Amino acid sequence: MSKGIAQVLVVILLGCQAQSGQAPFHFVDVSRAAGLDFINVSGSPEQNYVLESMSTGAAFLDYDNDGFQDLFVVNGTRLEYQPEEARNRLFHNELGAGGVRVFRQVEADLGAGGWGMGCAAGDYDNDGDVDLYVTYWGPNQLWRNDGAGRFAEVATAAGVDDGRWGASAAFGDVDGDGWLDLYVTNYLEFDLDNPPAGGSKCHYKGLYVYCGPEYAARQADRLYRNRGDGTFRDMSDSTGVGALRYPAMGVVFNDLDRDGDLDLYVANDTEPNLLWRNDGDWRLVQVAVQAGIAYSGDGLPQASMGLHAGDFDRDGDLDLFATHFSAELNTLYCNEGTWSFRDCTGEVGLSQIEAPYLGWGTAFVDFDRDGWLDLFVANGHVYPQLDHSYADVRYAQRNLLYRNEGGRFKEVGVQSGAVWKLQKVSRAAAVGDYDNDGDVDLFIMNLNDTPTLLRNDSQADHRWLGLRLVGAEGRIAIGAAVRVRAGGIEHVREVHRGYSFQAQNDPRLLFGLGSAAEVDQVEICWPSGRRQVLSSLPTGRYVEVVEQP
Repeated sequence: MSKGIAQVLVVILLGCQAQSGQAPFHFVDVSRAAGLDFINVSGSPEQNYVLESMSTGAAFLDYDNDGFQDLFVVNGTRLEYQPEEARNRLFHNELGAGGVRVFRQVEADLGAGGWGMGCAAGDYDNDGDVDLYVTYWGPNQLWRNDGAGRFAEVATAAGVDDGRWGASAAFGDVDGDGWLDLYVTNYLEFDLDNPPAGGSKCHYKGLYVYCGPEYAARQADRLYRNRGDGTFRDMSDSTGVGALRYPAMGVVFNDLDRDGDLDLYVANDTEPNLLWRNDGDWRLVQVAVQAGIAYSGDGLPQASMGLHAGDFDRDGDLDLFATHFSAELNTLYCNEGTWSFRDCTGEVGLSQIEAPYLGWGTAFVDFDRDGWLDLFVANGHVYPQLDHSYADVRYAQRNLLYRNEGGRFKEVGVQSGAVWKLQKVSRAAAVGDYDNDGDVDLFIMNLNDTPTLLRNDSQADHRWLGLRLVGAEGRIAIGAAVRVRAGGIEHVREVHRGYSFQAQNDPRLLFGLGSAAEVDQVEICWPSGRRQVLSSLPTGRYVEVVEQP
């Protein structure tokens, strides 16, 4: 065990202390000013098939290791033709006029055409730079980063070019061998020549709309073991993952029982959610029903989309949050310990906002750095026909922003800037501090529309600590668990990129310290099993900590 800051490599990264004097939350739409004015293509305006409704994902990632989060976006296509603008894009984060950060699209071959969906970011080959996995309706792609801004597509050679309808994906070290494994959620068996219900329309609120997952066969997810030689072995059948066929949407890795290995929670559309308990040596046990997170609190399956885990109540363990279809409450499951969760949505104030919202991307984030994890939900319906009806639901919807007030949530979007009144058909949402100013910003993909980059300008008078954790092998320590103690409060986080919906996020951990003047102690449990305890870390900065072997 290592103790003391003298025994670790610590690098101070760019950061600054925020000023005080404004409301807790304030966001500004800087999409166009930052250079993000492209159109995300996803089917026709009429949305005649479920294939068109999912839209596409995005990732915050530092692909060139310069300390700033760059941006990767997936694009879709149309049934009738392939638009020229329908291609995956990579944007470099750089300094613009007036000292503000902007994104410049770079020339990088990362795939053109096809029905792109989600993505996963991770250094699968352990060479020190982050690679990209992209899911499709059709064969998925794996783009290996050579560290010089060039990417090579290697999915077939690596054994991960699955041809099902992929949605979300996430990298995580399932077996603790130091190599990132891969989980891919798959949705429906969809054939344009034989679509759900034979192409007939279905009824929703008196309207004729496309037929959804109830009318199509489901697909099994895929779980791949990283062999450490650039290839993966499909472990789906041997682990039981391949035996279950559900329309899966979101996935998140977390060590929910704190036994040192990563468990898996999977969101399914109109079917019970899945929780895979990791018992080591590739033994996965499906325990969602026993744990109380397969259904809503009243025992009903829901149309789940996005997922995240966070210790919202500061009791030392990770709680789970899932977004759902309109007229279904987004659900918060409180962790009671020993694989027991409870639907606590109503008691924490999240039942105040119900219909008409349909939730997708989501994240627990301490937006104002007061030490409590707030909550964000991206919304947008799936049926454009709603805009031509008398229903109380609309296609484009505003997103929701909840402030955590001591363990209870209050929706404060409309008080947090004009951008929260904006109504769009939002889907994937990625979170990251793209300008390194010590607060978390949001990037949102909008279906058949330009994206939204929300810069967090909240002027909270609270100190903060940012951590970039690098394993002994020189890569981001996905799965590392951290406890920060400051002012008598303990904050618990884990390092992960894959959560929300079809998105990847800034892997750095940002801790709001509230009224605490300094950090008392930082305890890191590395994926290797090593433990480090640090003290005297500076605040108002991102600090890089390298694992000591």
